[in-house]
Amino acid sequence: MGRDRPHEHGFHLMWHTIYNEWGHAIPDNTAFFNELRRDHRITTKVEFLNTDFKEVEGGTIFSSDKTNEVTNFVSDGNIDVDIDRGIRRTAELTLLNPTTEFTPHTDGFQSEGPWVGKVYLNRMVRIWRGIYVGKQSLYVPVGTFFVDGATVMVEQNMSLVNLTLSDRWKAIAKSYSGHDFTWPKNTHYNDIITDILNFGRIELNGRYGAVLDWMGSRDSDDRRTGAKTVIKQGVSRGDRLKELVRKWNLDAYFDPMGVFRTEDRTTERDRSTVWHFYSGPAQNDINGMLVSLQRSFNDDNLYNHVVVIGTGSDKKGVTYTATRVDDNPRSKYNRDLMGDRVKLFESEDIATQNQANRALNRLWNMRVQLSETIEANVIANPALEGDDVVLFTERDHVLVDDRYRLQRFNVPLVTSRQTMQASNIITGEDI
Repeated sequence: MGRDRPHEHGFHLMWHTIYNEWGHAIPDNTAFFNELRRDHRITTKVEFLNTDFKEVEGGTIFSSDKTNEVTNFVSDGNIDVDIDRGIRRTAELTLLNPTTEFTPHTDGFQSEGPWVGKVYLNRMVRIWRGIYVGKQSLYVPVGTFFVDGATVMVEQNMSLVNLTLSDRWKAIAKSYSGHDFTWPKNTHYNDIITDILNFGRIELNGRYGAVLDWMGSRDSDDRRTGAKTVIKQGVSRGDRLKELVRKWNLDAYFDPMGVFRTEDRTTERDRSTVWHFYSGPAQNDINGMLVSLQRSFNDDNLYNHVVVIGTGSDKKGVTYTATRVDDNPRSKYNRDLMGDRVKLFESEDIATQNQANRALNRLWNMRVQLSETIEANVIANPALEGDDVVLFTERDHVLVDDRYRLQRFNVPLVTSRQTMQASNIITGEDI
């Protein structure tokens, strides 16, 4: 299945396994990705799943481009991806509903009765976005979701059902700690992650088991907590996990098939480019898929003074401090020219002077950075994942030919236009 995507430097690439309409992986994905760069027809498939990720009876429907025994089909829909959220993928889906099979209801129409039928709140739904290659429809998964809300509309005997959906992070986001829960100092990050996943009843083994990066390229101190870690009573375990993985420089998310993954971001500049968007006329029916582009810069990450404070010592009142300042008169970033731009980093995970010094060195090496942001409209590539590296080329006006990390984008289900935002942290000497 798709979870066996290739990795480089421990990082994921965009989804590469392509499936036919019956859900079987095909041996070669070349035709699918080549067709994305040509004029093509799109198609969407929606599967209603049980708790074992298996299709419920009659639970697969197609968009109107696909002939199917079921008369209901996808009328509209969109998926939003944002790496800054715990729930990375959200979706909205509208279904034609002439036979009421997508109307949520309870047994006997009782308000407290059990849910029956194909659609109910927290039903699992998997969405696929595909294209036609010749007469064959081929698909990639674009999200596995819980149903958050459902709205049924009827007018002149014409019925629509609108669903709002969230990816499986919802299971831990909605899981609140009943009491203070503490992990001791020197706990491996993955042990904490595993415990939180257990609270949300997220699979750790099997076909849909979590895939955790063991951070093999890091020092051992960078894989373990420097002080005790706590989830306070009443706090969302999902929100707390998002805070922790951000601090640990890990990417954590549920992939389109609903598998939980973590990936080490400390060597992020080494990631391979997964897709190239470029401008210009089509050649031999092949186009660059880039429709419009906007490029902007800011210096929010530029600083010349670093202060590190470690508060993780077991000794009461003891802290560890490391400081460095750019006062070199030959530097373009010294304090006399720019003023005193301080980067203050305080962490309970720093419990020794050596850890403070290492953190100082890492931050000092990042001090001359400018934030660059790309906003683009493109012909949709549904196989992309948040945090993927993509190359944008537009040399005539915006003067760009560089790699960027995807922060947010959408996947349209019935149209072809995709919007995205990407960023690239570049050193001051690069521009």
